Formats: sequence, C-alpha cells, structure tokens
Amino acid sequence: MLELKQSISQEASKFVEMEQDKDTLEFILPNSLEEHITLINSSDVLYLSVYQNGSLVGFCTIVADNQGSAELRRIVIASKGNGLGQQVIKEVERYCSQKLQCSKLWLDVFKFNSRGIHIYTKLGFTQFKTGSYQGKELLFMVKELT
Repeated sequence: MLELKQSISQEASKFVEMEQDKDTLEFILPNSLEEHITLINSSDVLYLSVYQNGSLVGFCTIVADNQGSAELRRIVIASKGNGLGQQVIKEVERYCSQKLQCSKLWLDVFKFNSRGIHIYTKLGFTQFKTGSYQGKELLFMVKELT
C-alpha cells in the first residue's frame, strides 16, 4: 500500500541519504540536512513522505500558488525501476487536485533526464517551455488535473 504523509523533520536524514544515491544525484540539486529541516518546517513548501507497506521509500516537495497551480518541485524515490515513481506522481496529482484544490501540476526536468521525461510524458505531462539552470537545459512540463 502506498501512502503520502506530511513529512517530519526526523525524516530529513533519510531524505539526504536518498538524494545521495548516484541514480538520483545527477538529476537533482541536493539539499543539506539543515536545508531539508528548514524547508520541512516552512509554510512555503509542502513536504510529503512516501511510505510503502509502512516503510519510508521516498519523498516529494510541492509548492502551490493561490491561482490553482502546483509545482512538483522534487520527487525522490529510493528504489528505481519498479514503477513506484509513477504511482507516487499519480498520488501527488490526486493530492494536489483534492486537498490543494489545484487544477494544474507543473514541474521542470533536466533535458538529459530521458527516464524522467519519458515517465512524465507517459503520465500526460506536456512541455510548455524551456529554460536553463547552471548551464544545463531544462524542460518545463505541465498537466491539467481533473
């Protein structure tokens, strides 16, 4: 069973570990333990811990605005290649639609992250612009929520 729970600061050290995995590290800009704790306790960013059968297996961060849009700022799943990330994204979509009353979910992804782009496209996200960060090309993708 998959469950999203509001994160607590005691989980932050596990988040740091998950971000340091080589299959994750190349696709994100990792946060320090202190940064995670500060953001978890902030009202600006929603941290959701991902539990599967009672075990912490990932986390995501969401920033919602007051215009019905939410940004999936980060998704980190410890175990890759088993479809868990796709399940989490679907749960995030439901969460954003039902609990945050958002009609749109957007994200950015590095252009070289072909696995991520493939998953987002498969789940119905479409590219709406490009950008760059620290010399790396970004794709911005969006999905209308029902």
